[in-house]
Parts: sequence; C-alpha cells; structure tokens
Amino acid sequence: MINKISFLNVFTEKKDNIIFRCPSCGFECNENDNKCSDCSYDLKDYKKILFSHYSHFNKSIDLIICGDYFNALLSIVKFLAFEPNNEQANEIYVYLLYKNNKKEEYDYGLKDFEERFQYSKFIVNTETDGIEKYIVPKKVNITNLSEIDCFSELKELYLKSKYKTLNEILELESGFYDIVKFYSTEKNGKKIVDFFDKRFLQFLSKFEISIEQNDTKPYDELTDDIKNKIEIISEINKPKFKEGTLVTIAPAIYLRSKLIAKEKATIVKKNKGWK
Repeated sequence: MINKISFLNVFTEKKDNIIFRCPSCGFECNENDNKCSDCSYDLKDYKKILFSHYSHFNKSIDLIICGDYFNALLSIVKFLAFEPNNEQANEIYVYLLYKNNKKEEYDYGLKDFEERFQYSKFIVNTETDGIEKYIVPKKVNITNLSEIDCFSELKELYLKSKYKTLNEILELESGFYDIVKFYSTEKNGKKIVDFFDKRFLQFLSKFEISIEQNDTKPYDELTDDIKNKIEIISEINKPKFKEGTLVTIAPAIYLRSKLIAKEKATIVKKNKGWK
C-alpha cells in the first residue's frame, strides 16, 4: 500500500547509488535491489519505469565520448526535464554548452549553477583547472534500463496501486460493517458502533470514501432518486418493525461523491398478526 509517497518524488541520490522508495510499503531501496528487503515487493518492472529517463543521461555520456557534443546536449536536456535539480546532470549541461561554443549560454549557465549548487566541487575545479579539464562521469549502472520514456507508465502503475489500496479499504469496510450489524443489538455493542461512526468513517473520508444507508427507514417514503441507489435483496420477518421498513445489509459507497456500490437491503414484509 502506498503510504505518504508521491510518484513524482520517489528517488534521490546517495553516494554512488540511487535510492528510491518501494511503491508497496515505502521502504528505502537501492538501485541494485530487485526485491524490497522489507516487504519482498518485486521491483524489476517498477525500476525499469522509474529510471527510464536515465537512458538519456547514459546516452549523453556515450555521445560525449564519441565527440558528438550537439546530440549529447540534447540528451542531457531531456534528462533534466525529469530531474532539473540533479547536480551531476547540470555539470554536464554547463560543460556541453562550452563544448558547443554557446558562450553566452555557458556564462549564464555557469553563474546559475554556482547560485544553485554553492558548495559544488565543479565550481572550484572549473575556476582552478578550467572547464576543459572536466572529467565526464560514468554512466548510471541500472540493469534492463528501458530505452523509452515511461513517465505515463509510472503514473499508471501508481494509480493501479492506489486502486488496489482502495479495494482493500472497501473490503475492510464491508467486514467491519458486518461486525457492527452483528453486535449493534448486544449490550456492549454501542462501543463498536461508536468506533465505526466516529473513527472508521473519518478514516474512510481521508481516502474520499463515504457511505450512506437508509436502515430502519420506510421504503415507500424515500424519493425515487434514493430508491434508485438501493438494491432490494429480499423480504424479511422482523416482528418489531413495520411493514416496508428497510434493513440495510451493506451501505452505499461513494468515491468523491460518485456512487460506486449501491446500498443492499432487505425489506420487512407484513406480519401475520397485522390486520
């Protein structure tokens, strides 16, 4: 279950490795991990999507080695579109501005770099040894790196995980409601009902989930709009209830005010003792 994690901010750089968070549990993982060491989530496909833009970084390095500085600049710009604050990529960008004889852009880029990365060795080394002595970094070693941009696939993966989480919550709601109904008539059942009403329903609201029910209401007195949101399963004998009273089996479920599951209910049939 994704908890307090945004797919827009899931990885950082630490030493020589890329650190990212597991999309299932949020545990900190290393770029070389193929499974989360905390929850055993399979990270292979996720890594391929998450690090897809590093293909632009690696391609830029290859092109620099080949002397194709123009296309190397284009590649590092594509990478920076994903990670504008990556210090190493910004170093390469400034270096490639110089190698492409873009003097004005280079002067501005170097000044901008110095303002953004004040404690970078790149500034000191450039002032001391000159930009020509810049040592191009090694490529990022990520196995099975995708050759195409997969940002939309990453978003889709996140949404699938989100929907999976919602389904798990809805299953939890269903089971909890059954317990509440079972114990509501018991002597100590009020504690469970109060917890459901005051705590659990608040928990659901954080996920933009709400529930509605018409338990114990006369069915004939409901509006047509409300009736359309109720699925009558069967009739039931309830001596203490009037004919036509609704008995909710499962409440209606709304996600962001959109009905995703109708209320399921039985209806009290006429008792034999009635005239």
